Amino acid sequence: MRKLIFLICFLGLLSSVPAQEFKGKFMLTAKTAYSIELVEHSTRRTYYGSEIGYFLNRQLLLGLNFDLLQYREIVGTRAMENSQSGYWDIEGNTFRWYGVGLFTKLLFDVRRFTPFVKMGFGFYIPQTVRYTDIPTTQLSYWFKAAAYGKTCFGMNFGAGLQYRLWKQICLQTEGLVTTLNDRNVGGGANGNFTYANLNAGLSIIF
Repeated sequence: MRKLIFLICFLGLLSSVPAQEFKGKFMLTAKTAYSIELVEHSTRRTYYGSEIGYFLNRQLLLGLNFDLLQYREIVGTRAMENSQSGYWDIEGNTFRWYGVGLFTKLLFDVRRFTPFVKMGFGFYIPQTVRYTDIPTTQLSYWFKAAAYGKTCFGMNFGAGLQYRLWKQICLQTEGLVTTLNDRNVGGGANGNFTYANLNAGLSIIF
C-alpha cells in the first residue's frame, strides 16, 4: 500500500511540471566525467566539457561544444619494495585533446525528466606534454615541453537524461562515444582513436 501511495505521488509530481515553450532560448551546460574507455596503457583519465545550444523548438536543440580530454600514458611497471606481487605503473607523457564542434540534440519530452539523443562532429587538436631529463655537470633538470599535433576530424553520438530542478536549471547525465581520425604519427594513438565517457553536468536555460 505504501508503495502504491508513493507511486501515485511520484506520478503526480511529474504531471505537475508543465511543458514549457523553450523555442528561441539558449541552454548553457558545463559537464565533467571520468572516461571509461581510452587507448590501452593509459591512466589518470579526465574529461571536461561545455556547450551552448539554441532551441529551434521544444524538442530540437542545435549548439556548439568545447571539450578537453586528458590522460597519461603508462610506459612500464615496477615492483613494489618488500612485495612479491605488488606493482605500480610508471607514467610517461601527458596527452590532451582540445575539441570544438557542432551538435544536435533531440529531446523527447520537455518536462521534469527529459530523455534525449545527441549527435555531433568537430575538430580536435592534440597536445603532448613531455618531461625530458637534461643532465649538467653536477645536476640534472627535468624540462617540460608541450607540442601540438595535427588537427583531426571527429564524430560523437550519445544519449542521456535531463532532470529539471527548476524552470531554468537542469541536471543531466549523458553517455557519449567519440571517434577521432588521428593523423599524428607517434602521438600515442595512431589511426582511429575512440573513447567513451559517462558524464554529469548542470544546465541553465536563458
